[in-house]
Amino acid sequence: DFLIPLDACAGESLFDVDVIHGVVESFFDQHAEGEFDDLGSSCDCSSTVVSEKALSHVGKLVDSYLAEIARDTTLPVSKFIALSELVPIHARVTDDGLYKAIDIYLKTHLNLTDAENKSLCRLIDFQKLSQDVS
Repeated sequence: DFLIPLDACAGESLFDVDVIHGVVESFFDQHAEGEFDDLGSSCDCSSTVVSEKALSHVGKLVDSYLAEIARDTTLPVSKFIALSELVPIHARVTDDGLYKAIDIYLKTHLNLTDAENKSLCRLIDFQKLSQDVS
């Protein structure tokens, strides 16, 4: 379970988002380094497929996590955006999970500025939304 509670002082988030940010960042950094190292070597297609599946799985996991923490009224928009931006474009087959997380965040955080609202909406690739999103 990634919902690591934080001893919340006044105005702090309920969850330790920074720890999850570090873990996710490390995962995607290691994957990027692995891709770079493999450029000159012969391709082992089975490991490439597993790698892409892992990327997609972690992307979905991050989007699910974002949907859970979006309900935290003390979660700063900057932390939400920073975590969502860690997921590479190719790691999200669809943006449905991200859309749902942002929808929850917007409904929970009614006092956001127009600039913050736009920053959140810019995270979504609307071409990657399925018709099932409602």
